Amino acid sequence: MDYLWLENLLVHHISEGRATNVAGDADGYGTELLSFLPKSPNAILSDVTVKSTTYIDNHNGFHDSMGHFDVVSYSYSVSGGQYEGSRNVTVQDSLFQNTDLWALVLESYTGNVIHNNFVHNNTQYCFAGAVAGAIVVAENVTWQYNEFSENVRAGTSPDGEHLDFEAFNHNDTVMFNSFHDSDGPAILISNETYSAGNPLNFNFHDNVFYNNAQNTNTSVGDQPANFWWFYPGTQPTGQITSNAYYNLTGVINYPSNTTGVTISGNHDLSVTTETKGTNYALTATATASSNNASAGNVNDGNLATTWSSATGSNEWLELDWTSSVTLNELEVDQAGSSSINNYAVQYWDASASLWRTVFTSLRSMGTTKYMPTYPFTTTKVRLLINTTASGVATIAEFKAYNVAR
Repeated sequence: MDYLWLENLLVHHISEGRATNVAGDADGYGTELLSFLPKSPNAILSDVTVKSTTYIDNHNGFHDSMGHFDVVSYSYSVSGGQYEGSRNVTVQDSLFQNTDLWALVLESYTGNVIHNNFVHNNTQYCFAGAVAGAIVVAENVTWQYNEFSENVRAGTSPDGEHLDFEAFNHNDTVMFNSFHDSDGPAILISNETYSAGNPLNFNFHDNVFYNNAQNTNTSVGDQPANFWWFYPGTQPTGQITSNAYYNLTGVINYPSNTTGVTISGNHDLSVTTETKGTNYALTATATASSNNASAGNVNDGNLATTWSSATGSNEWLELDWTSSVTLNELEVDQAGSSSINNYAVQYWDASASLWRTVFTSLRSMGTTKYMPTYPFTTTKVRLLINTTASGVATIAEFKAYNVAR
């Protein structure tokens, strides 16, 4: 089948109930919102685009699969050759939120680009399967400028919480993505025994890892780490370079066994001790959705002056510059009486004429919220205040930096 285009869709509340979290429970395949499982062993899906689509409150998310994973035998069978399931699949500018598992999973595909998606607050309830994203049986694939946030594994399956990278993958690149606030390890890199003779090959570079592995489940072999290795099969090869790690105490970047993987140019940083450099917010013009007259208080460099919204939901605060600035970290100082608990930061992409989200949270903001992300160039950023726990939102400072990494 050639050419399929899905755009501006809202797919929601498709569910068949949660699985029982036991080995052999195949409920993981359940109800994929978009699943391609060919009847012919030589079937190939080509030129698929999913754009500006929202998948929310479903059992499964987008699952493009030309292979099949048997949760009983833990083995793959792949139709039409290793990488010949799907060609030229693009998933972009889409939201994947509140799924039970497999929010954004592509298996057996080649030559695809997955970019500018937001994959957050997904929880895995099945025995086997990725929580949020997965790259499986893939060749010459690029995942870039995506945000993976606050994904949680409720069961005991040994998988990465933001992204699984496993089984036959070759020459794939994961770059300029943001991975933050997972409970367990952010990324699983796995080459199973059934992958013998087909070693993994990958390139992870210029990604940002922030506050991952907050509550690691060591009973299933997890490690408090950004990358978690699982190599019963052939040793993988690849590069992990120029990534930024903002780790909690006790969290490591990689396990001790890194044979075959080139690791260089990565940076261990701290949002509280790093040199921030110029606060570009000081030269911006601040505007707001309500009480605009006091919006300038958020970029005057004075924590004693504040802006307050008129309501506790659907408000925004914006910084505008007369010329482009490059940023990679935002900071919000919230007044003690304020209780923002659902928010996002976006930047304006002039080339596409749309707002792009770079940091999302459905958790309490706290007094000071640091938001490191991949670098972007823009003339304006905005804080979306979706809800507060109670009352209005009150902000003292909204800061913007390009931190040296």
